[in-house]
Amino acid sequence: MTPSRPPPLQSPNPQRLYRSEEHRVLAGVCGGLAEYWDLDVVVVRLAFIALLLFAFPIAFFGYLALAISIPRRPENLAESKPEERQFWREVSHKPGHTVGALRHRLRQIDRRIQRLEKHVTSRAFAVDRALRAAAAKTEPAPDEQENRPQGSNS
Repeated sequence: MTPSRPPPLQSPNPQRLYRSEEHRVLAGVCGGLAEYWDLDVVVVRLAFIALLLFAFPIAFFGYLALAISIPRRPENLAESKPEERQFWREVSHKPGHTVGALRHRLRQIDRRIQRLEKHVTSRAFAVDRALRAAAAKTEPAPDEQENRPQGSNS
């Protein structure tokens, strides 16, 4: 069996605009927009109500158009961790920033690995290791310390 791949021209990015099933009142458009923009659903609904009051035809027909054009959220789309959601949101909205942030993080990891390699291959590391091994051999076992008479320093 081959691993499942997304259809051609479709990104594996789960950060897409879907109608919300969880925050649904009519068609789930306001809930979907709130999830996509990472806003509170109440804020989006209040903005939509204000738009209805001031520009009824635009708001009404706009809502209908969005309800028809935005697909429902697939049931097999797993909820991801907050860090993963933030990553995909940034990939969708600011791909250049995301690439720069990943490059910076990889450089930090590379520097840490270089410092670790430098320390492990240094002479001081070998000396510290030999001293720890010698100290471990000369220390009495924990059960010997308990059986030692009190007042004895040896």
